[in-house]
Amino acid sequence: MRFMVAVIGLAFGVSCKQSAEFQGSSVSNSTAPAPSNEANGNEGDSGSTVFDERVAREGGQSGVIQASLVWDTSDDLDIYAVGPSNEVIYFRTPKDRAGGYLDIDMNADPTFSKSPVENVFWSKAAAEGGKYNFYVNFYELRSGDRSVPYKVRIKAGGQQKVLSGTALYREQLPSDTFQNFDIIPVTAKLVHQLNFRP
Repeated sequence: MRFMVAVIGLAFGVSCKQSAEFQGSSVSNSTAPAPSNEANGNEGDSGSTVFDERVAREGGQSGVIQASLVWDTSDDLDIYAVGPSNEVIYFRTPKDRAGGYLDIDMNADPTFSKSPVENVFWSKAAAEGGKYNFYVNFYELRSGDRSVPYKVRIKAGGQQKVLSGTALYREQLPSDTFQNFDIIPVTAKLVHQLNFRP
């Protein structure tokens, strides 16, 4: 089962020893409700608290580059990450050769959470310079709601950015409708892109 994503994003640059140029995706019109108060986090922190709490609860790690996905339903959303090596990190291949790692993949098995998180990171030693792309995939519908609000937090080079969007459920497509080495469904939309310089 696949999905389409509407994403809100803004671009900004980072100046520090390690730097990243954040680039966001365009917005498509959506009438889906905003994420619950829990996924919104505390006012003023861009929802950062909920990311930290959920990643810690599940035993996740952080790194010089980290992307975390939160939502508030029992549906199965997935994060996909493609680093400079062009290898895709996702639930079937949770590690790339450079050392990127998907260490939390929730709502894939019968223990479903209504406060899930997914997390992928690269340690300082593993983070290569270059382009990183992040996608969100609505893999399995369980709640009956065909649109699921979510947030993605991207951390890189000591800076962070939180993006909000809505994953839209789509019926499963034929297996030949994939992109990027037959792994990322064509219905998956790019959520965020950054250029990292170690």
